[in-house]
Amino acid sequence: MGKEKVLFGIDKLLRLTPDWKGQRIGLLTNDGAHTITGQQSRTSLVENGFNIVRLFSPEHGIKTTGVDGAWIPHQLDDFTHLPVISLYQDDQSVDNKYIEDLDVLLVDLPDVGARFYTYVWTMTFFLEAAARTKTKIIVLDRPNPMGGNTLWSEGPALHSSCESFIGRFNIPVTHHCTLGELALYFNHKEQWGAELSVVSCQWDRHLTYTDWNVSWVKPSPAMINFDAVKLYPGLCLLEGTNFLVGRNTPYSFQWIGNPNIDLKDFKFDFPHVLSTNRTATCDGEKIHGVQFIPSVSFHSPVEFGLMLIYELRIQYAEYFSWGPYPTQANPSGSNHLDLLTGIPNSQELFSLERSGFINRIKRLLKTKWPETIQPFLLYH
Repeated sequence: MGKEKVLFGIDKLLRLTPDWKGQRIGLLTNDGAHTITGQQSRTSLVENGFNIVRLFSPEHGIKTTGVDGAWIPHQLDDFTHLPVISLYQDDQSVDNKYIEDLDVLLVDLPDVGARFYTYVWTMTFFLEAAARTKTKIIVLDRPNPMGGNTLWSEGPALHSSCESFIGRFNIPVTHHCTLGELALYFNHKEQWGAELSVVSCQWDRHLTYTDWNVSWVKPSPAMINFDAVKLYPGLCLLEGTNFLVGRNTPYSFQWIGNPNIDLKDFKFDFPHVLSTNRTATCDGEKIHGVQFIPSVSFHSPVEFGLMLIYELRIQYAEYFSWGPYPTQANPSGSNHLDLLTGIPNSQELFSLERSGFINRIKRLLKTKWPETIQPFLLYH
């Protein structure tokens, strides 16, 4: 291993001269994908003579600025002046017409390690399309910012009735894998048989983002820092309720609030998480909420989120309500909590008395993922 603790797959590729470098290449990427020195992956590839002829973008678009769940248009890239095909429109799959003239498909996307973060599912549609059209596909791998200890993985499992674009296949809510490892797993499990290879990153599984010595680059608008990433698998569950999670504030996914409630008296303790009263301005309105600050030892975000919802429902019963969360992939926004958790009729869980609820979620959070994914792991 060199002096760097971490290198991305893009950094490894730029040191190579692959035999497909001059072939027609399509690249699935966005502004969150960059080299270890901070240059956008797509511009570094073009500048180094890779024949990129078309770009593809996931949710939030090539610039990673699109509103959560909003339809993203096709466009021209400001930097490379290449056409960008949006894969977050009426259908999130990949039309053959966009790739049948290509020789190689590249994937370089950042990920935050949560099942309902949609980039992984865009990658699976790209992989499936590669198999369908018999096009070579290469994933430029990146470390999981939450680390690679699969023993930290949390369910619930995804029930087949809850499959959607925020959970296409059954993996844990937090998987602690890279996109390259997941690509290998899905290609095998779904029997797609794509001509898939992974340009590995340089990474030890025990390293989380704080060990990388790399400046934070937002993979999407709400993931403003690593604390947001750590709390996201739990706080995102609140988007199935009438509570806010700080989007478009300096405390995105690190804060909760409700315009009808002052949370100064909210009582909630969870291991390895500090909390403090914090006012945030949401849509021009000042809301007195609570900010959460995870420690380095915090590895149970899903349990945290479920327990948080339970306590909010108990302590603020007259204000608490469930609600839809419309997106391009789910226009009605219905059953959003079910789709996030993977549990049919998940709201019923929160009607259990406290000890019953705790016992139930403890069982739901357990997963056999470490054994399932072991054959596909690339790093130690």
